[in-house]
Amino acid sequence: MFLSIIIPVYNTEKYLTKCLKSVFLQKNCSFDDYEVIIVIDGSPDNSLSIAKEFEKKYENCRVVEQENLGLSQARNTGLNLARGKYVWFVDSDDWIALDAVSILVSTVQKECAEIFGFNIVKVYSNTKSVIESPLTKKIYYTYYEGMATGLELCRKMHIGVCQRYLFSLKFLCEHKLTFLPHVYFEDTEFIPKTMFFAKKIFFINNNLYYYLKRESNSIMSSYTLKHLISHLLISDSLNKFREENANTWRENAFIYDMIHYHYLSLIISSMKYENVFKESNLKKRTLKLKTLQSFLRSIYPYFSFGKCWREFKAILS
Repeated sequence: MFLSIIIPVYNTEKYLTKCLKSVFLQKNCSFDDYEVIIVIDGSPDNSLSIAKEFEKKYENCRVVEQENLGLSQARNTGLNLARGKYVWFVDSDDWIALDAVSILVSTVQKECAEIFGFNIVKVYSNTKSVIESPLTKKIYYTYYEGMATGLELCRKMHIGVCQRYLFSLKFLCEHKLTFLPHVYFEDTEFIPKTMFFAKKIFFINNNLYYYLKRESNSIMSSYTLKHLISHLLISDSLNKFREENANTWRENAFIYDMIHYHYLSLIISSMKYENVFKESNLKKRTLKLKTLQSFLRSIYPYFSFGKCWREFKAILS
C-alpha cells in the first residue's frame, strides 16, 4: 500500500463530512493505493457517527476510538496503525485536492525521498484564500522539483503545519520520530527533527491541501499558561535532541535555530500577554539571556547582519 492518511478528530462534526468526502472521492487512483485511519480522540459531538458511516461505505477506512489525549497522541495512534509506505496527516476540518493522491503516487514513483513538500491553500472564513509554499521565500522556489537535505533547508522551509508534508513511514520508524504529547505547537517540535535526519526532501509545485483558518479555533485566540509552557517543553525537548544527535557545529546551529524560535516567541508573548507571563513566574531577564544565547549559537553558519539587528532589537526591547 502506498499511503496512510491519518485524520485525528475532535469536535469537528460541522466540517468532517467535507473532509472525508475529499479523501474518499479521489480521482485516478484506487482504494488499493491508500488507507484512511480516522482517530476519534474522545470527541463529545457526533463525529464518531459520521466516521462510522464512511467506514461502512469504504473498504479502505478504519475508525479508531480513544479517550481524549490530544492531537499529538491521536496522530501517534494513527502512526502505530499505519501500513502505507508514506503517511499524510490531515486535520478533520480541512480537505485535500481531488487529485492529491494520484499526484503523490506518480511523484513518489519517480522520486525516492523521505519527505515530500507541497503547497497548501489557506482558506479564510470570508472566502479569501492564499496559496502558501512549503518554502519560506520566492528566492528558494528553485528547490521545486528538486532534492535537498534538511540541513540545507534551514530557514528555507516552513516548520509549522505538518499537513503540508508527506513522510516516509520507514524513515519515521528508523529514527523513532513521533509527536510530543500534551503541548501546543507540536509541529514545531516534530518537523525540525524530521528535517535534521532527512537526506532527501522533494518539493512539488501543486496545491494539494486546503487549510481552513477558523478564527474561533485559532490556537492564539486565547493565550493561556499551557501555550507558554508548551514553548518551554518544546525548547527542552529540542535541546535534549541536540545533545543526543548533533555532532557538528552546523548540526548544533540547526537545532539552536529552532530552540531560538521558541524563546523568541516567549519574549513576544511576554509583551502581548503580560498577565499569563506573570502567572508563569518566569524571569524576563533569564528568558532574554537564553534567547540571546540560542540566537548566537545558531547564527554562525547562516550569518546575516539584517537578521542580527532585528533579533537584538526584539531581545533588548
